[in-house]
Amino acid sequence: MARGGGALNIITKTPSEDAFTIGVNGQMYDKVSNCVSIPPYTSNDPRAPVSCNIQKGGELYTSITKRVNDKLAFNFGANQFNIRGYNRGIYRRGYQIQSKIFYEPSEDTKLSFGYKWYSSLNSEASYLQKQRIEEDPTQVSDTERIVKYNRPELDLKLSHYFGDNLELNALVYYHHLKQHFIKNQGYSGVKPKLIGDYKDIMFGSKVDSRYYYSTFGSYLMLGYDFENHTAKRNGIHTYERPIFADSFTHTMLDITRNSHSFYAFNSHYFNENFILNYGLRYAVALYSGQRYTFDEATDPRFQINVIPPRYTIDTKEENLAYELTPTFKFSDTGKIYVKFERGYITPLPTQLFDRRDTYSTIDWSTGAPYTQENPYSPSNVSSEHYDTYELGFSEDFFNFLSVQATGFYTITKGEIYNSGNPHFASDNASTQSVEWFYRNLDETKRLGAELSLRQDFGYLRLRQSFSHVSAKISKGIYDNIHMPYIPKNKVSLGVEYDLFKNLTFFTDYTYISKALDGGTTVRSAGEILSFQDQEYMPSYSLTDVGMSYQIQGLKIVLGVKNIFDKQYTVFQGPQITDPNRSSFRYYILGDGRSYYLNLRYDFSKPK
Repeated sequence: MARGGGALNIITKTPSEDAFTIGVNGQMYDKVSNCVSIPPYTSNDPRAPVSCNIQKGGELYTSITKRVNDKLAFNFGANQFNIRGYNRGIYRRGYQIQSKIFYEPSEDTKLSFGYKWYSSLNSEASYLQKQRIEEDPTQVSDTERIVKYNRPELDLKLSHYFGDNLELNALVYYHHLKQHFIKNQGYSGVKPKLIGDYKDIMFGSKVDSRYYYSTFGSYLMLGYDFENHTAKRNGIHTYERPIFADSFTHTMLDITRNSHSFYAFNSHYFNENFILNYGLRYAVALYSGQRYTFDEATDPRFQINVIPPRYTIDTKEENLAYELTPTFKFSDTGKIYVKFERGYITPLPTQLFDRRDTYSTIDWSTGAPYTQENPYSPSNVSSEHYDTYELGFSEDFFNFLSVQATGFYTITKGEIYNSGNPHFASDNASTQSVEWFYRNLDETKRLGAELSLRQDFGYLRLRQSFSHVSAKISKGIYDNIHMPYIPKNKVSLGVEYDLFKNLTFFTDYTYISKALDGGTTVRSAGEILSFQDQEYMPSYSLTDVGMSYQIQGLKIVLGVKNIFDKQYTVFQGPQITDPNRSSFRYYILGDGRSYYLNLRYDFSKPK
């Protein structure tokens, strides 16, 4: 039963009837902050009324679908949001629109054109140390980052059927994510701040044909995918000092990845009960571009006159993937399958470079740098390849019990991992780290299983989900180290109970077991060593409760998330350390208790 979720109903198939929806979602966090006495009373006066800051927000949305005639239809949706975070001063404000036009000039041809626009202004916080969390978990660090996001998306799709057996599909698309850093700085000591634009531009096409050759539904598919992904970075880091000259670091990045892949896939029905799926994909990724940085200072005494070299990328990645999946259906609702898949993940354009925080070696007593080295260098990271073996089972018993079980074993060669943070600042802005690096692990292994159960007694519905995964590095200098940020066990329990015909009570319980963090990254004899001194992130459990009322087109959902206000950590880790800088752990907490109310009305065309 869907109780919340996204506001916009994005339609991908030609709608068959008219529809109009309008709704509003609201949320408020339990904790209050920044309480002050209202004048003329003082804070020591027990009669003083108090004004407090409560983190609250919401969104308003609407969607309309219109079937103009047998050939033409359209869908349009929009929402405006002002979402507050658990921590003070954190917000996401903006709007989103999406539209799609469907045109069917004939029974054999379908066309669709879609457009989306997303725009938001986000205030984002950095990490907190444990002492600050113990004082007040809702506070933010003494750093501030305000980012403007804009993301337009376009897509055009064509489908044509040549008789009953042959289908042709073609898709072209364009996505453009732009981040403009309005403010990114600390408040005390040396004040580094970043202004500039980050852009990720993707455009591409997908073409495939399907040939159906049996009454059971067997088909052969051939296809080609192309994608151009360009990452552009144009940033200026400013380091303001109260005594010494300000310095500026200019960073430029322009890297493109052109990906081409050819594939063939066959789904063959030997009979109604036995299906064999198998496929092959060949892909090549071409990388080109450059990244460079240089420093300037307002005082000529500290000016660095040497412009470091530009690092140029011109490389190619070739990969081969394939899969084999036999499936046996032993009843109308039950099946068992075995799957083998060899896959790959190519590096993103931004993963081709490391950045060393050379500013950690600045002598702040004089304002002069110890070194003039270029902080950027090629990461030499390559594609990762994985082999996955999977066994699955599903069945519905006695019309009320549903069972799904899956087990898997994955071996990954060259798994890509990263350490560091491009926007890191300590919670008091006294130390700054703007650095990261990417590496390939020699080999990792994951062994896991998941069991999902559902019981439907009509007015009472129960859900249980259990999963276990063991993830380790299995070769190389990090042999036998547990993979960070992967909890071994997860448990999810849910209950839905119909109090009346249209009134439903629900509750969800989630347990996440402890997980190791990424440890400390240190430099020793010129080498970077990761996963040193790993510590556990503690386990936690969350409970949500709520009620849902629905009558005709009106639906009201209200509830409480994290009803017991449990404090839990979703991320922890120390900064990269070297002999010139001390190490400490920093944390990001999950949200505390919050209340929400969702109202939605569907004006449906009478049937």
